[in-house]
Amino acid sequence: MNQGKRGARSLYCTWRNTSLVVGAALIGMAVWIVAPSVTAYVDAERSLVSVQEYEALLIASRALSAERGPSNVLMSVEVGADPSAVTRLAEARRATDIALSVVDRTRNLPLAPGIVRSLREALGLARDRIDGIAQMPYAERTLDMMTEAIAAMFGIADEIQPTVDLAAETLEKKNPALAGSVFTALIVTNLREQAGRLASYVVPSVSRALPLSPTAAGRVDRTQGRIDQLMQMLGVRLDVSDANLRALMGEVRRLFIGRGVRLIEKLTLEGRAGGHYSIAPAGLTGLYVPTLVPLEDLRKAAIHQMVTDIVRSRDIAFIRLIGMAAATVLLLILLVVVMRRLFLSVLRPLLTAHEMIVGLAEEKPVGRPRFEADTRELNDLFDAIARLEGQLAERRELTERLRVRAETDPLTGLLNRARFLGLGDTRFSAAIADTATADTARADTATADTAVTDTLEAESRIGVLYIDLDGFKTVNDTLGHFAGDQLLRDIAVRLSNAVGPESLLARLGGDEFAICTSAPNAAGLEAFARHILLQFNKPIDINGIPIRVGASIGLALMTDGDEKEAGASSFSQLCCNADIALYDAKRGGRNTYRIFGGAVERPMPERRALAG
Repeated sequence: MNQGKRGARSLYCTWRNTSLVVGAALIGMAVWIVAPSVTAYVDAERSLVSVQEYEALLIASRALSAERGPSNVLMSVEVGADPSAVTRLAEARRATDIALSVVDRTRNLPLAPGIVRSLREALGLARDRIDGIAQMPYAERTLDMMTEAIAAMFGIADEIQPTVDLAAETLEKKNPALAGSVFTALIVTNLREQAGRLASYVVPSVSRALPLSPTAAGRVDRTQGRIDQLMQMLGVRLDVSDANLRALMGEVRRLFIGRGVRLIEKLTLEGRAGGHYSIAPAGLTGLYVPTLVPLEDLRKAAIHQMVTDIVRSRDIAFIRLIGMAAATVLLLILLVVVMRRLFLSVLRPLLTAHEMIVGLAEEKPVGRPRFEADTRELNDLFDAIARLEGQLAERRELTERLRVRAETDPLTGLLNRARFLGLGDTRFSAAIADTATADTARADTATADTAVTDTLEAESRIGVLYIDLDGFKTVNDTLGHFAGDQLLRDIAVRLSNAVGPESLLARLGGDEFAICTSAPNAAGLEAFARHILLQFNKPIDINGIPIRVGASIGLALMTDGDEKEAGASSFSQLCCNADIALYDAKRGGRNTYRIFGGAVERPMPERRALAG
């Protein structure tokens, strides 16, 4: 039967393992399908962060360049002459500080260690120099002072420029599709820086009404050449398919090149001609700075185009990811439904049928399942097993009746002689084993524990009582066999109530009964015998006639120690000893008991020989 159970478990384990393998394969396939979408979505998110950080770096570079304009104005006017210039400079410096703080918090930019701290320190020194010049009386200021202060601001822009170039190159490598917009924003930022320098080279001479020095004139020429190169590069890099970028590029050419650069060229010519300028420094700032606005707009548009492209690709990746995930979930749900359906329609009925068959084989019927199988063949199988179970149940019932009839007395319902001897042998063997264990424990334990082992040994001993009714033959002869049978049944009931469930009670035949009970010693067994004799004191009513019968009882006890010669080596011998004691009780006057041993066995050597 265990083989059958192992077969059922093996079938279920095979189905379960197959389900797990199929599920794992589908999950793996789903992961393989979804992984590109996840990667694309994550890359888009990272690209978006990189573009935002790149824009923050460009804003910081532009802020450093834009701070030079109000600085130049403040150094070109008398102390307190232009309060608005002080306000514009404070706002420009605050914008620069905020931009550098944002750059310092970025995580993906390839910033050199300590670059932001170095920029802040250099910027602080340059600002102190500018503030020192602005606080001096105008007459005490010199052209060299202003030139050196402006050069210090140029140095800060030059220090951050390699970081800007490296950030653009890194972003382009990670996202080749964004290369055009990345370098468009970079070129426009460089144009803004060169435009600021172009004006800064002429402002000191204009503010002092001095001729433009050859050095300043050379710097203006080189800067104009650099601006021309950047414009050519911008024309190559610009995405001309975008109408907004084309329009902004037209504004750059119209305002910055057509007005701003031309204004600087005019002032340069006036400076070379002797220093008679047609415009004051404040007026120069007011006219020149608005021409730089298209550059800033073009930079913002390039960044916006990058962000738009990335967001579009991210949204596409997200939609694809959701679709793949939904398809994967539906596929897994379908798998669960199919496997569940297979289990309910095929595997469960087979396992149930297997369990029913195993139950029949082990005589532990399971019963027909309450569910109906999906196929007629499986339902027919359940019906056949149920019919077989009914037939086997009838056979078990018949077998049980035969067993009870073979093991019990048909008149009284007590154990018969064969069953009594079988159960008695079992108890006798157990008692012998307990005695041997107690002897071993007594030999291995200290003297203080001897009493405990003796108690355990005494509790394991058994005794046998053979009971023969006194006067039963007279009742049988006088009142008939029916009355005799009724008398035997009533006595059986009384004895059953007297001995309790732990003892064995049997009818050996005729008017003889036997009891096997626990008996720690002879005194206990004799007390039990007296208790049995008391059951016969009260008359038994048979058809309205009170009948009194007595009983003779023979006792036999498992013994040890000094009485071992009177002991028994088997339960059958113990019963023979009780039978010998019974006959001695009958010779002793009836309605009494005798215990086997000593004087009881000596008067009857022939019975002792038979018992041996």
